[in-house]
Amino acid sequence: MISIFTKTGDEGKTSIRGGRRVSKTSNIIKLLGHIDDINSSLGFVNAMKLPSDLSDRVFEIQNRLFDIGAWIADATSDDFIEL
Repeated sequence: MISIFTKTGDEGKTSIRGGRRVSKTSNIIKLLGHIDDINSSLGFVNAMKLPSDLSDRVFEIQNRLFDIGAWIADATSDDFIEL
C-alpha cells in the first residue's frame, strides 16, 4: 500500500474546504459524515434499478446533499454556529 503524507500533521484535526482546520470530533465533521452516509445509502438504493422518475428524484436529492455538505464545509465561524 502507498503511504500519503500531507505534511500538515494530525494533532486530532482535519482540513475542510478553504483550508480551515477543525477537530476530527467536531460537530461539523460529524454532520458532514452523516450527510455522506445518507448520500451513500441513496446511491445504493438508486443502483437497484428504480423506475426512471424515482431514480431522477433520488439523484436530485443526492446533488442537493452535496451542495449542503459543501456549504457546511465552507461556512465560516460567522456563518455556522457550532452545534
